[in-house]
Amino acid sequence: RLVLGLCSIALVGCDDRESPVGFAGPWEHGDAEPEDGDGPPDGEPDGDPNGDPDDPNDEPQGGNPWDDLPGCTGEVMTLDVETPNVMLVLDKSGSMTRNTWRPGGTGDPETRWSSLHEVVTDLVTTFDTRVNFGAALFPATGIDGEVFEAACGVADAAEVPVAPGNGAAILAAIPAGDAATHGGTPATAGILNALDALGDAPENEPAAMILVTDGIANCTGPDDIRSYDAGLAQAVKDAYDHDRIPTYVVGIDIADTLDDASGVNPREALDDVARQGGAPRPGNDAFYSVADSVELTAAMDDIAARIACTVDLPTPPSEPNFMQVSIGGTMLDHVDDCNTENGWRFTADHGPRTNIELCGTACTDLRAERTLETKYSCPPEG
Repeated sequence: RLVLGLCSIALVGCDDRESPVGFAGPWEHGDAEPEDGDGPPDGEPDGDPNGDPDDPNDEPQGGNPWDDLPGCTGEVMTLDVETPNVMLVLDKSGSMTRNTWRPGGTGDPETRWSSLHEVVTDLVTTFDTRVNFGAALFPATGIDGEVFEAACGVADAAEVPVAPGNGAAILAAIPAGDAATHGGTPATAGILNALDALGDAPENEPAAMILVTDGIANCTGPDDIRSYDAGLAQAVKDAYDHDRIPTYVVGIDIADTLDDASGVNPREALDDVARQGGAPRPGNDAFYSVADSVELTAAMDDIAARIACTVDLPTPPSEPNFMQVSIGGTMLDHVDDCNTENGWRFTADHGPRTNIELCGTACTDLRAERTLETKYSCPPEG
C-alpha cells in the first residue's frame, strides 16, 4: 500500500509567445548552457561576464533552469499537496444482499454487501490518518420497499461528511456486514450528495469520489424506477469538468448483455460513467470490474494507490501535449498505461487536464524526493 504525504510542486507557465518547432528544453540538455542565451541577437555577447546587476543583458551565473526556454516565461511556484478528501459512494440496493459470491471463487458464499463492508473497513482503517474520508449511501438506510418513495430515497445529505479521522464514523453509519439491504439504485442522487459534501470542504484541498455499485443507475422518477438513469454519467462529467473532482468507478459483477428492464447494456453504461468521471482505469474497461471479494479488495487498494500518486495542477495547461514533468532533475516519460509503465499521465482524456498521475517508479520517486516540477512549454507558431 502506498503512503500519502506532502510534496512540493514547481510549475512554470507560458506567456502568449510561442516557441519554435523542435525546441529541446532543459531536461533534454541537462545543465548545458544555451549557446547564445536569450538576450541579444546572434553574434552579440550575452552580457557582462563580471555579472553587473545593472546590465539588463547580463546572464546570471548558474541561472534558472528554465532560462533556455525561448518564448515562455512564468513564475516558479512551490505548493503543498494537501491530504485528499475522498467520498465513498456506496450501493446498498437490494441486489447487494440478494446475490452472493465466493472469495477467490472457492470460499464460502458471502453477500456482495458483506464483502464491500469488509473492504471499506480495511480501507478506512488503513488510510484513516492519510485521507479525509466521507460516505454517501444509495438508497438511504431504512429503505425496504419496491415503489419509488420506498425504494429510491436518499438522505437529505451525505451520511458522513468528509473529515480527518472519519473511519469509525463511517463504519457506524453504514449497515453492518450481515445486514439485509433493500431498494433500487439511485446512484445519481448518491453522487450529488457526495458532491455537496465535498463542496463544503476547503477549495484548495484535492477531492475525489469512489463509486461502488453492482448495477446500472435507475430510479429516474415515480412512474419509472427501472429505466436507466443517464444522468449519472452527466453528473460525474460535470463534477470533473467544472469542479475538478474525478470519480473512480468499481462495478460488482456487471453483466455484458442487454438488460430488458432498463433497455441498456449495464457494462457499456458503467464504462461510459467511468470515462466521463475523469479517472478511467487504464486498459479496455474504464471501470474496475470485479467478480469476487478478492478482486474487490484489489480494486480498492489500486484506487487508493492512484489517489496517493495523483497531483492536482493549480492551472491546467492550455496545451497538454507540450507539458513535461520532472522529478529530481530527471524528465519523466509520458505513458499510456500506469499498470505497466513508469512515468506520468493525465488522469483523463477529456475536459481540462487538472490532474496528473505518477506511475510505477515515478510514484516511488515522488514520495522520496517530495518535489515535482512541471514545464508548460509553448506550441510552435502556426
